[in-house]
Amino acid sequence: MGLDWTVFDGFTMFANYERLKTLRQQGEKNADLQILTTITDVLSAYYNIAKQQQLVVAADSTIDISAFRLRIADSKLKIGRGSKLDVLAAQVDYNTDTSAYLQQKNLLNNYQVTLNQLLARDVNIKFTVDNTFDIEETLNYTNLAAQMEQLNPALQSALLNKKVAELSLKQVQGNRYPQISLNSGYDFNKSESPTGFNTQFRAKGFSYGLTASFNIFNGFLQRQNERNAKVNISSANLQVEQTKQNLSAQLISAYQDYTTFIELTKLEQGNINIANQNLDITLEKYRLGNITPLELREAQKNAIDANNRYLEIKYQRKLAEIYLKQISGTLNLQ
Repeated sequence: MGLDWTVFDGFTMFANYERLKTLRQQGEKNADLQILTTITDVLSAYYNIAKQQQLVVAADSTIDISAFRLRIADSKLKIGRGSKLDVLAAQVDYNTDTSAYLQQKNLLNNYQVTLNQLLARDVNIKFTVDNTFDIEETLNYTNLAAQMEQLNPALQSALLNKKVAELSLKQVQGNRYPQISLNSGYDFNKSESPTGFNTQFRAKGFSYGLTASFNIFNGFLQRQNERNAKVNISSANLQVEQTKQNLSAQLISAYQDYTTFIELTKLEQGNINIANQNLDITLEKYRLGNITPLELREAQKNAIDANNRYLEIKYQRKLAEIYLKQISGTLNLQ
């Protein structure tokens, strides 16, 4: 019976232990990155549905206006003050708006399926979301950049990968040191013989010792392994710098989008108010017979376009906010 215990192996065991811990941490950071990506996809899909719901309402309102125009055109034709051409033109526009409404509803249904998939639930579930876009307008670039350095999981994973490479070099360098082992054993022997002077023999004893081994030459393999480990460290350093540079570029671009969309939202808010006022005035003038159907259609189109632009810019601004938080590592579902 014996027991061997390696007392010293050139610090290899310690480097290997730290390397395994670092690999576990790196796996956790990679999982965090995947979670952040999934949260971003869910939030993007959620706010897209909020936008689509409002587009459906706007398209429905457009049909109401076109139906109003069609009724007036038909009434004028019946009393001899209108033309068949106006009725047909109104009917075409009404059908066009109805088609746009149905397509918008179909888009909404498709986006609901997408969100159901992301949430891993029955894709046939029908639901509505809050149309409110809660926008955080106080995001600061300096704070976001500092948070990115500390919290971004992709960058943290790259830094941990660099640490793994450095610990791998320590493991390789450990082979340059002698290996010292403590050996111990206990021997017990017993034998019996039916003949002879000694019919029975018994021996027992405890032994111990210390051994040291040292690799003098291994065909320059040690030097080559160390050289490869140092190359891996250089590659890991380059990966860290590239990741940091890419994230910084993405952060700057997203922040520029964020600030631009904040200003555009204010501008388009004013435009939509003007377009809606113009449409109300135009509708009243059309009812009184003071303007042509073409002028009404133009005012109606301007109001639709202004509303669509406003909703799209609000959505893009929210996406920029979500993306900024994703890059900085501060995104959550709250």
